[in-house]
Amino acid sequence: MAKKEEQQMEGASARSALIFEMDNVALGARRIRYEVLTGILGEQNIKLTPILFSRYCLHPDPASYMPEFLAAMNYTAAVPAQVVDRLISETTSRLMQKTTLVSEGLIKWMEAAVARGAAVACASMLPQASADAKIEEFDLPAELVDSALAAARGVIAGIRARRFWPPAAMSPDLDDFALLFAGGSGLIREPEIP
Repeated sequence: MAKKEEQQMEGASARSALIFEMDNVALGARRIRYEVLTGILGEQNIKLTPILFSRYCLHPDPASYMPEFLAAMNYTAAVPAQVVDRLISETTSRLMQKTTLVSEGLIKWMEAAVARGAAVACASMLPQASADAKIEEFDLPAELVDSALAAARGVIAGIRARRFWPPAAMSPDLDDFALLFAGGSGLIREPEIP
């Protein structure tokens, strides 16, 4: 019995966690990025629509989509690298404003997760100093921060120990995706080998 207890993560439950992406989910960075790009293109009287933004600009790394995006928009005032630098700089600046708040719905999800003993963690594409400063603004309870650190350490330890796939067996009523991997299911098809 002691061996099983040693395998349990300290603090938060090892079986449940709320993990979210801070920039877009918590802070609305996608909307901010859209507004910044609309302003940049607007300087050349080019209109950016939500459809065009969705088609080209959803990848988290603007450098990966900017050349094709600017070509499609007929934007010639700057090279892609300059637009990327400006986009990142202006987006980060706006995210760091005190008026950028975490959504109330996400706060309720975090509180509910902590109340049932789940770990809470988030990832961010912001520069480390900016992400740390934004997290400080959240004024999170120490137990929530400790929970996130414990969850991150548990994930890292699991990956290092190569315990990330296949997922641990769960009872079908707890595993939303059990039907996909139950074998013989009509929901998935094995790949064909040429």
